[in-house]
Amino acid sequence: MHLQFYLLLLSLFFVLPISAQQKQIEGDTVYWFSHENRLIKKLELRDLSRSFVPFEFRFSNGHQFVEMWQSSDTLAGVLTSYTMKLGKKYDDPNIDTFFTKTILPKEDLEKIKTLLDDNEMAKLPSQDEIEGWGYGFDGITYGFQFSSPEKLIYNTYWTPQIYDTLPDARKVLFAVDSITNLFNLEQEYESFFKSLPRNGSYQYSGTSILINPVNNFSVGYLGSIKMPFGVKFSHYFANIGDLETYLSLDVECRINTKRDYNVDFSLRKWNVFFKDNEKISGSVSFLGRERRIETIDFGAKILLTNLAYLLSLSKQGIGVGVGVSHVFIPEKQTGFYLRVGYLWEKAKLYFDSRISVFADRKDYYFHLQKNINIDNRGNNLNFRVQIFSESFRGFFDTGLSVSVNF
Repeated sequence: MHLQFYLLLLSLFFVLPISAQQKQIEGDTVYWFSHENRLIKKLELRDLSRSFVPFEFRFSNGHQFVEMWQSSDTLAGVLTSYTMKLGKKYDDPNIDTFFTKTILPKEDLEKIKTLLDDNEMAKLPSQDEIEGWGYGFDGITYGFQFSSPEKLIYNTYWTPQIYDTLPDARKVLFAVDSITNLFNLEQEYESFFKSLPRNGSYQYSGTSILINPVNNFSVGYLGSIKMPFGVKFSHYFANIGDLETYLSLDVECRINTKRDYNVDFSLRKWNVFFKDNEKISGSVSFLGRERRIETIDFGAKILLTNLAYLLSLSKQGIGVGVGVSHVFIPEKQTGFYLRVGYLWEKAKLYFDSRISVFADRKDYYFHLQKNINIDNRGNNLNFRVQIFSESFRGFFDTGLSVSVNF
């Protein structure tokens, strides 16, 4: 009898703590366990699966968490903005994670809680259970979590903006917009991102990558059919000391055994007139070129420059520049300079075309560039491959360059 009593006490000792920590989890459990569950400790978030307060809510948009909880009559909330430093695998436990927390006003939290209650958001099914709602490659997945002492509901919704014909999607979109606007999420994240250290690349807004100011350089081979021996070098100066410069320097050199040569020196100043603008950016570029080609003017030295202002539309991937081309040697000429580029972001392909129009001719240069990233045990190697073709005063040439970024 005593043995059975002690066995009963022993079983209660192990069973009760375990059952007290268990909670029924409903909704998109795959997304929960594969993504946000790993961030709880890193970002010092509240563990809703082990929380037993009467009401808790968490909203996520891929780079921020809005947490709200109510105990007795007290309503409190915190905004967490975060990002991760690139260069390591996402699931690497040693990946550098940066975050900041902001206390949210009680009166705004009450407005959001009323909105959630009035629209019965906790009863809304996850997108997998809503007919007509699918997934895509781009966009933002929003998370809505509701916690009570007995249950944790985790629902996700991918880009509700494009499913606005669905009643449930309109409810989700209204809640997303209300939370975003009331807590100034976009402004808060911009402020947080600008405070990051200037020594790396960071994940930005979940679906895109933004390079925070960093100085880097690349070096590689450059050659063509008629000038097969060469080298290229580039260096990007985001800052010199505490001074923000946003300058890029490129030097290219090609030669052959006939004493022909081509040397290009280019300098580009970024963030001109459109600094910190996500949709459009402006830059000024200068190119100085010295070359000798045996078939042009009996091998005389040629010296020319191009000066242009360029606008880039980030969302469309289009860049357009206009300027002036000027030949100093052997005879002085001035012409119109046009530059057009297009970026295929998904394929990591970039097409660049440059045309100089003079009174007696048109000179052109085209190149197609492919960026290749190789993940070597969490360390990214970035290679840049270019195929180019040019026509200059009747001289035609095609070549290739391969460089590695450091």
